[in-house]
Amino acid sequence: MSAALPQTSGDRAKLGALLVLLHGADTAFRSVEASYRVWRHDERLHEAFLADFEEQKRRGASISLHSFGSDDPAPPEREETMRIWREGERFREEHHGGQRDSYYAVADGPLWWIWDEHMGAMSNRTIRASAAASARSSRSCSIPPRC
Repeated sequence: MSAALPQTSGDRAKLGALLVLLHGADTAFRSVEASYRVWRHDERLHEAFLADFEEQKRRGASISLHSFGSDDPAPPEREETMRIWREGERFREEHHGGQRDSYYAVADGPLWWIWDEHMGAMSNRTIRASAAASARSSRSCSIPPRC
């Protein structure tokens, strides 16, 4: 088991400053825009997952593992950039790289839209429109005809 990376007091101070800014941030600002990068080494991640799995089994947990994927060899490292914008009830989320490459999500209040290259476009707007049309149709069917 490898030791944790040493932290400098500067890192702790930066983390503390970030936590202070984040606490109550939804009321302190009208809008926020953030970008961050996620890097992972999949072989190490997998090894850590299996080690935790074995530890959980040793403690008596009953766990099942299921795996799926392709036969294509995956690169050992992955990097993803995520961008988030939020203002009030509106937000936009973008993913570039990684498993969710080309994923976009937008919301305006209760309405949302999502697009990615695997699932295509989805929205609760069409669901709401379909539900409203279905409700209108069922109401019209349940109204007795007048003679």
